[in-house]
Amino acid sequence: MHIIQLSYHRNGVCGDGFYTGIIKTDDNERKVFTHFPDHNEEGEIINGNNVRTAILDLDILKEKEETRFMENSWRGDHYHDFIVDAIVDYNKEIVKSWEQKHNKVV
Repeated sequence: MHIIQLSYHRNGVCGDGFYTGIIKTDDNERKVFTHFPDHNEEGEIINGNNVRTAILDLDILKEKEETRFMENSWRGDHYHDFIVDAIVDYNKEIVKSWEQKHNKVV
């Protein structure tokens, strides 16, 4: 399983931030996910007990425009740990890139 695309979004100015992206499974299925992360006291993303991950099959969504439960619903807990690990890595790369860019300016 690997991430094809991953990005961060926010629900308006004061809404909860969330991540969305596309996963390619070991069976070559493409799943789109939305994940609302848990944070520790320092604000770092953690792999908490709350599984707030939604999964839809991208091909079913594209071909049938189907979002109904039992027609295009997948267990978020099966993908949760993988997605959280990918988000943590993604955020580390963003910070590293930002630091490299701004260290050159100084």
